Amino acid sequence: MKPKLKNNMKTNTIILGIIAVLLAIQTIKSFDSGGTKNSADSAVVANPQQTPNPMNPMATPVQTPPVQTPPVPAGPVTTASYGATDHDFGTVKMGSKTKHTFKVTNAGLNPLTYSGVTGDAGLTIVSYPTNAIAPGGSGEIVVEYSPDAAGPQTKQVHVNANTEPAHVHLVLNANVQ
Repeated sequence: MKPKLKNNMKTNTIILGIIAVLLAIQTIKSFDSGGTKNSADSAVVANPQQTPNPMNPMATPVQTPPVQTPPVPAGPVTTASYGATDHDFGTVKMGSKTKHTFKVTNAGLNPLTYSGVTGDAGLTIVSYPTNAIAPGGSGEIVVEYSPDAAGPQTKQVHVNANTEPAHVHLVLNANVQ
């Protein structure tokens, strides 16, 4: 082989080696410590903690979500008894609005208080007990469902109260046409 051609091959081999190393580093950086790939469409974390990137200290710190602990009821705990924790609307039409009422009884010895009731997309919480429910007393959580997609749907109402567990799901099902 000619000396000039041999030098070009060496140069090309070195360049390919450098590119391979850079790709390997980029691949390693694109995976977080749990082995899952980070992506641009990941959920935005409200109060992320920033950790330096050990592969490149000059790079923007990696954002890690805070550890989430389950909600803990404030004050004395009681027991909520729901008539049913799920409801099937059956077949409903897209664009319609349908309501359901979940009945709750305080089966404990302390007053039952709700710290928050929220619903998935397509659900509106019409009402829920805002005053304490005395032991033996009852109340209602009224939910309105406005379908946002066709086909079988499952939606959840997220209930936080001074119960154990402090967070409960009420489930709504429907077949939307």
